[in-house]
Amino acid sequence: CSRLKDKNLHKINVYFCLSFRAMFERWSSHHIRDFTLGGVSPQIMDLLLEWIYTKSTTFLSRENVQEVLVAADMLLLEKLGKICYCYMEDHMCPENCISIWKFCHVVLLHKTKDLAWRFIMTKMSNYQITHIRLIRPRLPGAILLAIGGWSGDDPTNGIEAYDYKADRWVNVTNHQERARAYHGSVFLNGFVYCVGGFDGTEHFNSVRRLDLATRTWHEMPPMYHRRCYVSVAVLNGCIYAMGGYNGHIRLNTAEVFDSETNQWSQIPPMNEQRSDANYLHLWRFQWQCLQTAECYNPRTKQWSLIAPMTTRRSGVAVIAYGDYIYAVRAHEHLPLTIFQTIVGGFDGNVRLRSVEAYSPHRNSWRPVASMMDTRSNFGIEVLNGRIFAAGGFNGFSTTYTVEAYDPLMDSWSVVCDMDIFRSALNCCVISGLPNMADYAISRNALPLLDIGMDESDESDVEAI
Repeated sequence: CSRLKDKNLHKINVYFCLSFRAMFERWSSHHIRDFTLGGVSPQIMDLLLEWIYTKSTTFLSRENVQEVLVAADMLLLEKLGKICYCYMEDHMCPENCISIWKFCHVVLLHKTKDLAWRFIMTKMSNYQITHIRLIRPRLPGAILLAIGGWSGDDPTNGIEAYDYKADRWVNVTNHQERARAYHGSVFLNGFVYCVGGFDGTEHFNSVRRLDLATRTWHEMPPMYHRRCYVSVAVLNGCIYAMGGYNGHIRLNTAEVFDSETNQWSQIPPMNEQRSDANYLHLWRFQWQCLQTAECYNPRTKQWSLIAPMTTRRSGVAVIAYGDYIYAVRAHEHLPLTIFQTIVGGFDGNVRLRSVEAYSPHRNSWRPVASMMDTRSNFGIEVLNGRIFAAGGFNGFSTTYTVEAYDPLMDSWSVVCDMDIFRSALNCCVISGLPNMADYAISRNALPLLDIGMDESDESDVEAI
């Protein structure tokens, strides 16, 4: 505890602090000069009084900021407390991020706790605790979700999460959610949006949003048009829904959802009616069996045709990957991608496993390594620098197989199968969640990994 008599204070200087004012007014007479405060060390009390007198915080350090924050909170020094929050956030590093997370978990500082968690999940991959020889894989910084689709004779509401650190799938289905297939899904601002789709009876214009923190679904404003076989993309914080099928005709219409205003708006239609296609950053590739492709410029609100693909495709998947995604426009009309890849699909006769890549600089397509399996109407996403192709229809049946493409090696490799065989699913990648463990396999269920290193190895690794 601290004795204020030992500090030789002027009452008027500390009177304006609420906690001291109550002590002077309610707990003592005016001639009392000796006050004792419990729960605060003399050293920390000196720092608090220095701040009260000078408003200087040069005394803050990584070693004392947590203790200062607790004392400031106890004495209702709200402004100093906020300064401590900001200090911890600004000085977060691999050496202290775990202790900050544990501290914030105890004192219920949710914002700073979430920042520390995101730091741990995204910034720690180059660091290793060298004195622990046996550890389990870390939680992944991002998770691949496979959502909905068509399984057997019926649509499914199944959601599986892929943990790439463990090469395992985890079922995270909320069984109260309605089944849907041929829908679109995107991750935006911590939520997953499922757009349009079909349940075997109804073609949807509805939009459902998954709260990843509570794993509950919520209804969002509907689109103007019913759309299954719809393609969706996110650009500049907005969700674009393009083309599709409304139960009567294939559509060339498109619309955009602004998450800030919570409203859909229609944008100019495409040059061709399209469904069963795919989009990325407002590139559109699909057909009836079409081989055409077009792109949309949100600034000029215009669609422009680009070079056609070398093969007609339906049920096609489109993705941009890894180092080839830059905020650069190769031409005035091009959106924020440099390199696009077209994977699999159906050419009107057979299912495909071929893959094409498009370069906006050359406005041309080139072949890259083919998939291991033929498939159409499958899910596709980029995770940890690889392109994942999940499920789909192989010409005979729906499948639960998954494979991944390494653009550096130009090769495909087998990935752990999903538990649900399905086509017409949609995939998206989620990241930055404070509850990422809810979407990953339990680390206690995984075997220990031997990471023993010799002295030469340790010199190359930064230790926490």
